[in-house]
Amino acid sequence: MNLPAGYPDQTRRKLVGWRAALILDHASTPVFGRAMEASEQSFVILSEHNVPAGVECRICLDVLDTQGRRGYLDFRGQIVNATLVGKLSRFRLVCRIVNMEASQREFLASCVRQDN
Repeated sequence: MNLPAGYPDQTRRKLVGWRAALILDHASTPVFGRAMEASEQSFVILSEHNVPAGVECRICLDVLDTQGRRGYLDFRGQIVNATLVGKLSRFRLVCRIVNMEASQREFLASCVRQDN
């Protein structure tokens, strides 16, 4: 399958179950969901609400690292793809990281390592 240019790399995604909030620039309340897959460049978030592809927003994740310690990620992301998942009646949002602090990138890398 040919993926569009800029589509997040799927080779190193790890299955997770992290709580997520997407804060749209124009919205007064966040869009809540759950990150189901994570990599060092992207996330897949399931949400009851659609966020159209191309939208850039602030994304906050409540993360558990590989040792079970809680942490938080707060970064700018862009929705690359939004698809309605039929049997779940949820939207599958593929999010690409646009801007994240170096310390948070290191924490994310430790959380998604495949050897843990």
